[in-house]
Amino acid sequence: ECKDIDTFAVDYSTLYYNCSHVIELYKRKKQKLLESVLHSVLHCIMLHPSMDYEDEELFDKAADIYTAHFINKFKDKNTDSIFTVDKVDMFFRENDFQSVADIYKYGLQDKRARKKITHIADGKKLDEHCFWRKKDNTEEENAQEIPEFEKNWIQIAYSAMGERSELYGLCPGSGEMRLKSKKK
Repeated sequence: ECKDIDTFAVDYSTLYYNCSHVIELYKRKKQKLLESVLHSVLHCIMLHPSMDYEDEELFDKAADIYTAHFINKFKDKNTDSIFTVDKVDMFFRENDFQSVADIYKYGLQDKRARKKITHIADGKKLDEHCFWRKKDNTEEENAQEIPEFEKNWIQIAYSAMGERSELYGLCPGSGEMRLKSKKK
C-alpha cells in the first residue's frame, strides 16, 4: 500500500496501490479493478517507464492510450471500460498507430493533435506514472546505474515479445530500446 498515490503506480519491482481506491473499485465494478491492475502491469511489459521522451505529460497520455487500446483489443465490446472503447479504437483507425512512440510523435506535431490526445486521455486516471524515470531528475539521480531489476525486466520483455516487440510499442521507431538518457 502507498498513501502517496490516489490510484495505482508501478516501477519494475513493485505494484503500488491506494487501499481506498482498490476497495472503491472493487465495490463499484470488479472488472475496472482488474483492468486497472492489468493496465499498470502492461506499462512495465511494454517498457514505458524506461522510454526516452521530452514531454512527460504528453508521453504519459500516449502511454495510457496505447495501453488502453491494447487491452481493448482483447475485451468484449459490451464490457464497460474506463477508456471509451469506441473513442480509442476510432483514434487508432484514423491514424494507424503501431506504437506508443507513434502516438507521442503525433501529439508533438501541433496543438490540434495534442488536444485530441488530451481529450481521449483526460479524466481517465487508471494509474500514476510517478515512479517512472523523469527528465527533470537531478544529476545524481541520472548518474545512477539502471537498477538490476529494471535491466532484468527489459530483457524478459524483449525475449517474450521477440520480433513483435516493436508492434506492441516496446521499441520507439528505431527497433532499439532507448532508456532514459543519463546526464554525464
